[in-house]
Amino acid sequence: FVGLGTANAVTASGGLAFVGTESGQVVVVEMTGGTELSRTTVGGAVQDLQLSGDRLVVLSNRRVLAFRLGADGEL
Repeated sequence: FVGLGTANAVTASGGLAFVGTESGQVVVVEMTGGTELSRTTVGGAVQDLQLSGDRLVVLSNRRVLAFRLGADGEL
């Protein structure tokens, strides 16, 4: 991802990829076409991602954050 640094963590479900970067971004990408659907800043490098039902759990700088996913994977 240009300007976002290295992808540190990736998880996928339902045709969507969730990518956590070293620059503290979580990006949702539609896997078939590669279209970016949404992006959010978590305030520090993403170390891990986990999907749990309709939530994306993000480990960033020793903090655990949970985001509820919208209908199209929006955070």
